[in-house]
Formats: sequence, structure tokens, C-alpha cells
Amino acid sequence: MKTLSTFSGEDQEIMEDFIKSYAQDFTEVNANAIAKWYEFPLSVLTPTGNTCYSDRSELEKSLKRLLRLYRTFNFSQAIVKEHKISKQLHGLEHLDVSWQLLDKADEEIITFDNLYILKEFSGYKKIVGVISYNEFTEWEKVREKRAKLKATAT
Repeated sequence: MKTLSTFSGEDQEIMEDFIKSYAQDFTEVNANAIAKWYEFPLSVLTPTGNTCYSDRSELEKSLKRLLRLYRTFNFSQAIVKEHKISKQLHGLEHLDVSWQLLDKADEEIITFDNLYILKEFSGYKKIVGVISYNEFTEWEKVREKRAKLKATAT
């Protein structure tokens, strides 16, 4: 895993622990555990629009749908291939992550990039915003590839 950071010492360790724990919650396919990392209201920006979640239950519903999609690909593991963490103004932090999802045969399902905007609340890092650079377009490519494979198999 490649890391670039403007943090050092204890702050660096806190961010590394955050990243590992967040990835592990995805690997465990646990929507409730994933949702605990977020603060609300939450905005998720994509190249095609913006989705706002007013509370945790809304996000959990969306995460459950996403995790059902993961399972259809025999999802096994979420890996942080590369990340960059940086302090920003007004107590905000940016976490740029290149994700790779693997199936049970350790084959790549998808690779995509997200930016997470974090802020500390009562001693805990929380995600207050997400910019999903290419996750949705990459999933569309995966779906198209899967459809072509099914078409040629029949």
C-alpha cells in the first residue's frame, strides 16, 4: 500500500488505523459498522450528481444495496491500494483512496478512487463528505463486461 501524507507521528497512526478499520468493515460486509464512520447530514458527490443522506438509517439502506451488489461478485476483500491523507483548513482532513475489491478467488472485481472528507467529533474521525470520482462509472464497466460474458456463455 502506497501512502502519501502531510501527517506525522500520532496523527499519522490515527489516520492509518481509521483506514484499516474502515476497509475491514467493508471486508466484513457490515453496513451498520460502515455507517458508524459517517456524520450526518452527509453529501456524496459523483460525476453525475449529488446524493444527500439526512441520517444513518438512510445511508445504511444504501450501503445494504451496495453490499448486495458486492456479494453478487463473490466479494471477499476491500484493499486500499494507495492513499493520500492531508490536513485542510478548519479542522478538515482529506483522505484520497484508491480501492481494489477482490473476489473469493483473489481476482479483481473493480478498482476505483474516492475522496473522503473527515472531521473529528468527540475524539473520533467521522466522514462528513465523499467525492466518488469514478466508482459509479467503473461499476458500469464491470456490469457491461459481466453482461458480455453471460451473452457469450449462452
